[in-house]
Amino acid sequence: MSLTWATFRDNYIRVFIGDPNDGTWTDAELALYCTWALEDFTQWRPRQRTMTLASDTASFALPDDFYQIDLVEWKRTDYYWKFLEEIKRRPGWEFPSTEVDDESFPVGYWIEDDPYKLYLGRTAEVDFTLHYLAYWPVPTGDSDRIIVPRWARQPLVFYAAAMALTRKSIGFAKIRQWNTRQDSGRPTDEPLMPEVEFLLKRYKEIVAQHIQDDDWSLYYEGRG
Repeated sequence: MSLTWATFRDNYIRVFIGDPNDGTWTDAELALYCTWALEDFTQWRPRQRTMTLASDTASFALPDDFYQIDLVEWKRTDYYWKFLEEIKRRPGWEFPSTEVDDESFPVGYWIEDDPYKLYLGRTAEVDFTLHYLAYWPVPTGDSDRIIVPRWARQPLVFYAAAMALTRKSIGFAKIRQWNTRQDSGRPTDEPLMPEVEFLLKRYKEIVAQHIQDDDWSLYYEGRG
């Protein structure tokens, strides 16, 4: 079961950081911190997506949520298919034949950026299927859904809270830069940083506990 962004923001993040009345952090700030949390979460537990690549096309613009290639499936017939390997290009790399045609191109794929595109070595009689790892969708409106697995809600709250406290801690640092003498005793210049470090530590620990889940590749939207 997924949550709306409004519910996740107000009933999870704001309650946890003790700001139920929007007095310290704006909705836009918390949306930014949640975006950073989801982007960081992707490197631990990316979302799996699939798209069809037309058989008569050799290059494709990759989707906005693309993180990295999982598999490129080439099903030549109903009885013959294979997974394409990435072609490692380097300076001086040439096609196998001086005559550039369907037979001279290598069987495989490579990626180029600016713009970010996937190139296939050759076209085929049937469509290719791209299995790729994707970034998790980020909320832009109150009704947008947070679709991560249920166990991931707590670490995402921890990460967003850590970013929120970091922003507040920066304010303390700006104020204390004008100190002209040492305060009495042994004051802490950045009193919130231990909490920030603890929250990020717990975020990593919880995510790491699930990184080897046998069913991680079977996650789909709506699954709890």
